[in-house]
Amino acid sequence: EQKFGAICASCHKPDGKGDPVQKIPPLDGSKWVAGDKATAARLSRIVLYGLGGPIEVSGQAYNGVMPSQGGVLKDYEIAGVLTYVRNSWG
Repeated sequence: EQKFGAICASCHKPDGKGDPVQKIPPLDGSKWVAGDKATAARLSRIVLYGLGGPIEVSGQAYNGVMPSQGGVLKDYEIAGVLTYVRNSWG
């Protein structure tokens, strides 16, 4: 929770709702986080290497860039952040 608050919440917001005005998708309720294709490996790659290009989250299109956090977070911190995200909100 602490790392999420310090690094991720500035974009994805503390409640995981994202920022539609800034085209930042929500994590809360997202199939990217808890859907059938949301494996730990896929989520880890997104955090490690970032993500760019068009995606759809909860029926809304987003076309932004999630910066790589691989140089900011250690592997165990990424695991902790992802565990927090997958067990929070809806």
